[in-house]
Amino acid sequence: MIFIFSGPSGVGKSTIIDAIRQKRDFQFSVSYTSRNIREGEYNGEDYNFVSEADFLKLVEDDFFIEYEKYGRNYYGTSKNSVNDSTNSLILDLEVNGATKLLSTNKDYVGIFIDIDDKELIKRLTKRGHNEAFIDERMRLAEYQRSFQDKFHYKVDNYHHLQSEGSIAPNDSELGIDWIVPEKEWIQSDKDRKHPFLKNAVLFDYKKNLYV
Repeated sequence: MIFIFSGPSGVGKSTIIDAIRQKRDFQFSVSYTSRNIREGEYNGEDYNFVSEADFLKLVEDDFFIEYEKYGRNYYGTSKNSVNDSTNSLILDLEVNGATKLLSTNKDYVGIFIDIDDKELIKRLTKRGHNEAFIDERMRLAEYQRSFQDKFHYKVDNYHHLQSEGSIAPNDSELGIDWIVPEKEWIQSDKDRKHPFLKNAVLFDYKKNLYV
């Protein structure tokens, strides 16, 4: 099974993927990129770092299963990393590349990661980016969010206790195929206690709970 993680830059995709891989024996596809290596990154582990000329040569050689230009740099996933995988595989992809792959194979599972704008600006600032760069990334993030409905799951940091409520995901009345088998779900104690739809207390969606 192939899990595709995507979302705006700075939302924490790498942190989430690392946490998953510490608990599960998943393979990780190391993408190729033409951007410069950052402090703390390692070639062949975080990305395969190549020059723009070398990246475009790989494009000509039909090396990638998908590739996109994100901002000023190229990112791509090699065909071999997908075809040669022997275990569940995680891909960390730019949104356009992710949606392309999700549209071609119904067995791929798409997971969109996001955070609120205030936290995203804080993280980008901490990385040392200037105001113009951050403004550009925030506009790009808004564009990327327009594709979130193309993914099977969304994970974000939005939370409002007074408006919290859920339905047990294994309720057969929902008729949802989650793709991932129930025995492989990782749920908190709280999530395991959610009611079935017939027993749920439903919201008055016309009431504004955020004032």
